[in-house]
Amino acid sequence: MLFACTKNEDESNFTLSEISPVAGGECQYVQLKANFSELDSNDVLVNFNGVEAEVVSLTDSSLLVQVPDGASTGIISVESAGNTYTSSTDFTVLKGNWQRLADFPGQARFGGVGFVIDDKIYYGTGSNNGTYFDDFWEYDPVSGQWTQKANFPGGACYGSTGITVGTKGYVGFGAGNGYKNFLWAYEPGLDAWTQLADCPFEGDYGLAGFELYGKAYFGGGVENTDFWEYDPVTNTWSQLPNSPPGTQRFGGVGFTLNGVSYVGLGGYELHKDFHRYGPITGQWTAIAELPTTQTSLFFSSAFTIKNKAYARLFSEFWEYDPTTNDWTQLAAPCGSPAHVENAFSVGGKGYLICGNGGSTVGPWPGLTIGATKEVWEFTPED
Repeated sequence: MLFACTKNEDESNFTLSEISPVAGGECQYVQLKANFSELDSNDVLVNFNGVEAEVVSLTDSSLLVQVPDGASTGIISVESAGNTYTSSTDFTVLKGNWQRLADFPGQARFGGVGFVIDDKIYYGTGSNNGTYFDDFWEYDPVSGQWTQKANFPGGACYGSTGITVGTKGYVGFGAGNGYKNFLWAYEPGLDAWTQLADCPFEGDYGLAGFELYGKAYFGGGVENTDFWEYDPVTNTWSQLPNSPPGTQRFGGVGFTLNGVSYVGLGGYELHKDFHRYGPITGQWTAIAELPTTQTSLFFSSAFTIKNKAYARLFSEFWEYDPTTNDWTQLAAPCGSPAHVENAFSVGGKGYLICGNGGSTVGPWPGLTIGATKEVWEFTPED
């Protein structure tokens, strides 16, 4: 009796064991994992659906590349020394119109605070490796110029919450020399700060905030699940009975879109849920959960443009449409993934300022690790 043996697959053909992330825009970093010990580091060809990509760095188990210009959704392949590695699923190429602007002129930082008044961004404070800042700046998106303004008199701090109400900007809470329960108002015409009534609790940082019908709202934090309303007319605080649902929402985001306010994300283990707030009933209603692959990041950021909201989560960027209650993933900015950024929208465009650049793949060449000075501008397609 005779037996015939055949190979189902050539021994030099392998499958990439992991791709992270599985979707991204042009020039974003992607990590490929496999046993690369047999590769010739001087002769490696990586293709995204047939389009050659730049190899940033290579080890025996991991390869870092950037999504090439002109790439389309499809298989990723790695070829070297007669070996071929291919992804088992398609890599999805996302759309997103980002432009890097001139760097922030102050020191690199993350966890700053800011607000928008009369189509200008006001931004400052923050931290860098335990150093806290109290400087404050004005950014004009039309001219691209930064102008230093009066320092924040609440002191050097990190993780405060900024809200615009009318013609004033408000900065509340934060961490520096202990947790803060203060609230300050800034008037750009006077370049002056005014201290307001402290919030009547022990203080915290990383609160989500939003403006609604001329009042400011703050909720969450690292130590609390409280929900507070501030009335600028009477300079008084009211604790509201129903905090945003879920466990502690440290570093969550809040925004108001088309007269409706939302709170979501946050926590050391990422909360993917979002809820909208009903100021008359005081009740929260869940909206579509954000279908992110991120799992343990806090201090995301969000802004609104026209009738949509946008959320930035480290290496991901999402668009929310309230008419369909759907999230759509878009391309994140090029370069290093980041969080603890500050997000703003002015004149139909979104802006991300500074942040904590990091990497899930280690200290690779080309990736910014730690506090950044980067400024990115986003233009929606419609």
